[in-house]
Amino acid sequence: MLERGLPPEPGRADTSEAVLCVDLDGTLVKSDTLAELILQLLRRSPLYILLLPWWLMSGRVRFKAELMRRVGLRVDLLPYRAELLEFIRRERQRGRRVVLVTAAPLELARQVAEYLGGFDEVIATSSTLNVAGANKRDLMVTTFGAGQFDYIGNAKADVVCFQAARRALVAAPQWRLRRCLHDGRLQVARYFDPHPATLRAVVGELRISQWGKNLLVFLPLLLAHKFHDGPRLLNTALFFGTLSLTASAGYLINDLLDLEADRLHARKRFRPLAAGTISGWVGMAALPLLLVPALGLSLAVGWPLTLCLLGYLAGTLIYSFYAKRIAVLDALALAGLYTFRILAGGIAARVPISPWMMAFSMFFFLSLAFLKRYSEMRASTTVADNRRGYGPADLEQIRLFGTVAAYVSTLVLALYVSGNDVALLYSKPQWLWLLCVVVIYWLSRAWLLASRGELEDDPFLFAMTDPQTYGLGLAIIGIMLLAL
Repeated sequence: MLERGLPPEPGRADTSEAVLCVDLDGTLVKSDTLAELILQLLRRSPLYILLLPWWLMSGRVRFKAELMRRVGLRVDLLPYRAELLEFIRRERQRGRRVVLVTAAPLELARQVAEYLGGFDEVIATSSTLNVAGANKRDLMVTTFGAGQFDYIGNAKADVVCFQAARRALVAAPQWRLRRCLHDGRLQVARYFDPHPATLRAVVGELRISQWGKNLLVFLPLLLAHKFHDGPRLLNTALFFGTLSLTASAGYLINDLLDLEADRLHARKRFRPLAAGTISGWVGMAALPLLLVPALGLSLAVGWPLTLCLLGYLAGTLIYSFYAKRIAVLDALALAGLYTFRILAGGIAARVPISPWMMAFSMFFFLSLAFLKRYSEMRASTTVADNRRGYGPADLEQIRLFGTVAAYVSTLVLALYVSGNDVALLYSKPQWLWLLCVVVIYWLSRAWLLASRGELEDDPFLFAMTDPQTYGLGLAIIGIMLLAL
C-alpha cells in the first residue's frame, strides 16, 4: 500500500516535524479524478454506462481498477491548486516530509506525484483496499502515528482524518464539510481557497448567454406575421424555455466530454468544468435538474413539442458523442441543430415552414458551422487535429466549403424573393431584394475577419458583440416593414 515516490532532496535535513499528508481530489486537484475517469470512459463509448453499476456492485476497488484498465488521464492538464502547490514546495524546502494520501488509484496517484515532483511517498487505493474515510485514517495512523501528521483535505469523509491528525488544514471545503466546521468542534489551522464559488460557476457553465440562439424558434411566428396571436406566442415562449434548459444540458454534456481538449484551448480552458471550479460530479448532477423540468414543461405544452425536445436532445448527444469527431459531418450536425430550432418553432406556433426558409437556413447555418471550425483551427490546430477530424492542410478547403455555403444561402433567398410565394405575405416584395445585400455583406465580412484571424471561434459571440451586426439587424427590420 505504501508506494515510494521521489526520494528526499540531497543534503536536506531530516526533521522530526509532523509529516504533511495531502489529499488529491478536490484538494491538490480542483476537480475529481474519479469523475474524470468515468467521463473519459463514456467519451470512448456511452455504452459503458451499462457496465458502471455492475462494476460498482463489486466494490470501489474493482470499480476503480476497471476504469484504470481502460482509460487514463493527462495529469499535466489537471487543474492544480496553485496556492497549495506553493505551500508544499516551501514545506519541502524546510526539510518536511510530504506524502500524497488519496482514494484515487495508485497508478494515477503515482503519475501525479512524479509529474509534480513534490512528494516523498504515495499512499493510494491498491488492488485490495480503498483508501478513503476510516481506511485512510487507519493507514496514516499506522504509518506515521496518531497526532504525528498534518492532513489537508476538503470533504466530510476527511473529518475522521482531521480528528486523528495533529493539525487540520482545509482546501476549498465542500458544503457538507463546511456544515461540520460550523459547530466549532474541529479546529482548522489553515484554509486554502476557503470560499469556492460553486453556485456562480454552475450558472456560468449553463451558458445562459447562449440562449439567444434559441430565439430562432420565434422566427416562423414572425415571418408568418402571427406575432400578435397570444396563444401561438405563449406556446412558442414556453418552448423557448424548455429548449433553453435542454440546450444548457447539452452544453454541460459537451463540456464534460471535452475536459482535456478544453484545457488545451486558449479560451475554453477558463470554463468552470475545465478550470476545475466545479467538479465533474457537480456537472453530472446538474443534468437531471435541467432535463426533468424541461421535459415536464414540454409535456404541459403538448406531445408534439415533447417529441421535438427529445429530437433536439438526441441530436445534441449524437453530436457530442460521435458527429463532432468526423470532418464535415460535424458541421452538418451543427447546421442541422440550428435549422431544427426553426422547424420546431413552426410546430410550436402551428404555422407552416416554407421550403425556401428551410433551404436558406440550412446553407446559412452550414456556412456558420464551417466558420466556427475554420476559426478554431486558426486559433489552435492541435485541438482541431485531435478532436475534430481535420488537419492543417484542410484549412483552405474548410474556407471554401463555408464561403460557397454562404453564397448559396443568398441565392436561395434571391430565388424566394423573385418567386410568387412572397406576394402572399408582402405587398411590396421588391424591397426584400435588399435583404440579399445585407445577408451577403454580413457573411462575407465574417469570413474576411476570420481569414485575418480577427474572429473568435464562435460566430454567435461575434454577432452578439459586433456593432455592425446590430445595425444590420435594424436594417432588416426596416426592410421588412417597407415590404409589408
